[in-house]
Amino acid sequence: MNFELFDSIFNSSAVPNSLIAASVSDDDIGVLLRTHLISERFLQAYISAAINKGDLFSGESKDKDKCKMSYFSKLKCAKNNDLPESTFDALKALNDERNEMAHEIGKDKISASLIDTIEISCLQINGHSDIALDEYHMQTWDENGHPIAIYKYRDMQTPPRVNLLILFGCLVKRTLESKGKLLVSQPKSATFIPRKIQIHPKITYSITQSFKSS
Repeated sequence: MNFELFDSIFNSSAVPNSLIAASVSDDDIGVLLRTHLISERFLQAYISAAINKGDLFSGESKDKDKCKMSYFSKLKCAKNNDLPESTFDALKALNDERNEMAHEIGKDKISASLIDTIEISCLQINGHSDIALDEYHMQTWDENGHPIAIYKYRDMQTPPRVNLLILFGCLVKRTLESKGKLLVSQPKSATFIPRKIQIHPKITYSITQSFKSS
């Protein structure tokens, strides 16, 4: 897998900007939709890197020569290129819940079953050198660099939408490591995420440019 190509696609400014917006939102629908969009970018980067072909999906709505595929088609294509079965199951559950929210009036909360499914998937991925799930957390800072909140995974005070963001970071990190990508942290100053919102390094390994391949 071409990890340099993966990084060039997945680590564009759109990903951390969407993550930042989701992190400060108190709207479950908005967080789920943004996480779904980020996960679609992950699939595009994964497929392109797996077959070592760049720009497969860029400009989908403008260029007839670019690949135009539904989310589920991209998911199946990634699976056919050795995406771990557990990652497939997690992203399928995410896609199913996104579709339910988009088409069912009154469904406006992230379900416990989605959190459980992604957690199980994270636990089933082999070949990673990661910390335990209960050690994951997310931290936010204000514009002056003062801590606002620390959310620990599965803590009673942690909203489901934050648990979803934490799990998604874990899923991406463990998936990439299972494919042989070694992730090392960078100093906080090296990340391009604005100071007013930072994600704990356990997550920034996965979904921002505050990591590099070693």
